[in-house]
Amino acid sequence: MSDEKTYEDLINAISSNLGAFFRHLLPGILIVGIAYVSHREWFSKFDPASWSHILILSIVALAIGNIWFSVNRYAVINSLIGLCIS
Repeated sequence: MSDEKTYEDLINAISSNLGAFFRHLLPGILIVGIAYVSHREWFSKFDPASWSHILILSIVALAIGNIWFSVNRYAVINSLIGLCIS
């Protein structure tokens, strides 16, 4: 019975934090993917078989996603709200 409870708690913890994970990481992955498609020479030394390259790229994608979320949430949306109110 306790094993079922721990699995249920784990699934609930993952599902409650999944939205925040994708809110910050997904825009970064999309931006890095668009950069890869449009500027392949930037990624010429990237080795997809190397875990360290994948880790560094995921950290960069997370940072870009956080920046995108912050700019969108606190600059763009608030500017639009300010325009609609005035």
